[in-house]
Amino acid sequence: MERAVHADPREPRYHQRRGLIARGLGRDDEAFSSLRLAVQLEPGLVEAHRVLGDILRQRNRYAEAAICYHAAVDLDPDNWHSRQNLANCLEAIGDSEAAEAHYREILRRTGLVTTTALALAVMLNGRESHAEALDLLDQVVYHHPTMAAAHNARGIALAGLDRATEAEAAYREALVLDPHLVGALSNLGCLLQGWGRLTEAIACHRAALDLKRDTAVAHSNLGLALTTCARVPEAIAAFMQAMALDQNNPRVHSNFLLCLSYDAAGVPEDIAREHRLWSARHAAALTAAAAPHLRPAAPRDPEGRLRVGYVSADFRTHSVAYFAEPVIAAHDRRRVEVFCYADFSVSAADGTSDRIRAAADHWTDITGRTDADVAATIRADGVDILVDLSGHTAGHRLLVFARRPAPIQVSWIGYPPTTGLTAMDYRFTDAIADPPGETEHLYAETLVRLPGGFLCYRPPETAPEVAPPPMTGAGCVTFGSFNNLAKINPPVAEVWGEVLRRVPGSRLMLKSRVFNDAAVRADIEALFAAHGVPPERLLLLMHRNTPEDHLDLYRHVDIGLDPFPYNGTTTSCEALWMGVPVITLTGASHVSRVGTSLLTRLGLGALIARTPSEYVSIAEMLAGDLELLSSLRGGLRSLFATSGMIDAGRFTTGVEAAYAEIWRRRVSTGRD
Repeated sequence: MERAVHADPREPRYHQRRGLIARGLGRDDEAFSSLRLAVQLEPGLVEAHRVLGDILRQRNRYAEAAICYHAAVDLDPDNWHSRQNLANCLEAIGDSEAAEAHYREILRRTGLVTTTALALAVMLNGRESHAEALDLLDQVVYHHPTMAAAHNARGIALAGLDRATEAEAAYREALVLDPHLVGALSNLGCLLQGWGRLTEAIACHRAALDLKRDTAVAHSNLGLALTTCARVPEAIAAFMQAMALDQNNPRVHSNFLLCLSYDAAGVPEDIAREHRLWSARHAAALTAAAAPHLRPAAPRDPEGRLRVGYVSADFRTHSVAYFAEPVIAAHDRRRVEVFCYADFSVSAADGTSDRIRAAADHWTDITGRTDADVAATIRADGVDILVDLSGHTAGHRLLVFARRPAPIQVSWIGYPPTTGLTAMDYRFTDAIADPPGETEHLYAETLVRLPGGFLCYRPPETAPEVAPPPMTGAGCVTFGSFNNLAKINPPVAEVWGEVLRRVPGSRLMLKSRVFNDAAVRADIEALFAAHGVPPERLLLLMHRNTPEDHLDLYRHVDIGLDPFPYNGTTTSCEALWMGVPVITLTGASHVSRVGTSLLTRLGLGALIARTPSEYVSIAEMLAGDLELLSSLRGGLRSLFATSGMIDAGRFTTGVEAAYAEIWRRRVSTGRD
């Protein structure tokens, strides 16, 4: 071959042949040089373009590989191998629209090509188009029933369609076919976690890591499962391992940030710094590249009507909706035009979603759409003020906000700490949750303290009537907390254990969807046993199917106990609405001052403790005063109703005044 090239160095096929031989011998640098020269001499050499693409793709140079594969496809449109490689490279560089077009073209030209159909289905799953993905995957497994990857992808599609039992069967079939399929183990673990089968879920995630230790997502999934069953220090370690493996994954990083808020040893300044690091790592470049907004002299509407957009993954039966829905419904449509951008990638729409949609002026389902696409839509809608209701919780769209689609951006309700984003201008709070001069350094946002408190609660219309104090019938005091189990940490168990010791015969009722897991129950019993509370004094209840059933449990609770440092919000509002007084321990940041804010607005400052020992004393005092407990039981709902905490009209007027003020501030300063 060398003699032929030397004899005629301008003959492109000699260089192509030389390159193919070198490639076969594993000498890729020589192959690349020869093949590059071959296509320079003769651009019509299909095989040279294809192999050049293979070499570049193997080196993760996907954009360059795509150019080579594109040339091969142009020369031979029916070669599905080249077209599929092109689609793979386009997908790797983020051009999913072009990749999808090529996948579909392969199927059109050749019928069902298994690898192509699988690749397209995986892409469709990624953007929540699960029904179409399932149709493709059903065909794949029909023709190739032993393809484990197809069964795994089919499980994802089924889970996305809320057919969880079938999804579990698909994942398990994939693992029968390939016990070492890490993705199927992780997916099965996530599914089991959603059902509260935490022990099995953790076993799946650990098995996945045993097979592939360097999988960031598996470490993150393990962290999520550990968080759910209150093993927060272990969860933090898992998230840190995930981030060490993949520093560029914003979702993994967000999971870590949320977990930090549950950490009993967390320092507010350290938590704020980690949030700013998230912004620097994942959002800053997007913000710097964002196009500026025009600086208006006044709102575009002659009546001064502002366009306000709300972005959330929780426009459904969810804690956030209890506070967002009344505001969206109560807006003065002469002053505010409401846009809702709803993401249902975490959970499906329901009746609450329908109500919020009916209350909004505009509703856009952004499920499965890219952050860039959503940002472009919001900018095209001309939204003046864009409000985030998620923070770093599941399904968030903070990378939409990083692109600055609106001239003013606000964080509210869905997340206690800062978002960390330099692109987030303001955060709505109040002077109790964030005392002036004390917490500003913990936020990337400028704080706007609403005069009527930072939230307005919408009680369920079907909430049961308030029941008499249960201690009159049970003969003992029942303390209760229906908070997320991740909020129950050793310091909380120590204080609550002391409460039970100081109130003889008393019991503690906890409720969690994961208490159907015997190992989790045993862990919680062991946690309290370490602080002198035997299992027989714990009432560990499982999830109730309806909000009404959940609220009805308060008929068995005399006194609510607020956890710390992560206070309850919805749970405290629910308890108070059901006539159950709640004792809280005030802290140094918003996450540990929510209870203080709520009780202060109700005039119940006597239930706010400044120290753990004071917390115990308040509980002991309240438990020993049946007359006071009965009075609170009978009057709390009325007190709640007259406090303004459920007056959506009055609260929303305050929110609209805040919107108008920050808009005037922008107009007067000319700041983009």
